[in-house]
Amino acid sequence: MYRNLISLMVRWWPNLRIQFLVGTLILLNSGCSYDFEVDSFYEVPEPENQASIEVENFLDGIVLTTSGVFVYKFEGNGVHDFWEVIFYIDDKPYYSKKAYWAQFPVNIEDLSEGQHILKLEYTFSSNSGSLGDFFGDESLTNIREYNFIVDQN
Repeated sequence: MYRNLISLMVRWWPNLRIQFLVGTLILLNSGCSYDFEVDSFYEVPEPENQASIEVENFLDGIVLTTSGVFVYKFEGNGVHDFWEVIFYIDDKPYYSKKAYWAQFPVNIEDLSEGQHILKLEYTFSSNSGSLGDFFGDESLTNIREYNFIVDQN
């Protein structure tokens, strides 16, 4: 049984090679082409950033003599969805929140006298219209900084 199969393969093998070569030549010369010059990808325009975050009663250069609680509010202008804000004092992570507005503490007892920087790093949806944005995998991150002075005297 195997002998018959092997002899059949030996007889047909040269014909299969010729058929494969003829088929390949026909496909190559059939006029199918692809223009590699034309790029099928396009640049997704970067969306206009319409988001901001503000801290009420915390002005740039404010002098803090006591600890306090401040309120932040994210404004996405109906376009961006808020994801998270991380607060840093002097580039050290201090506090984080996933609400578009909330209160956060500033405890001056933990800080030295003098000038400090409060940095808010907030992340929100890009609203670019891409698949990444649609599935919630694409975001934008902005940074807002406030200088402040601690005076414990």
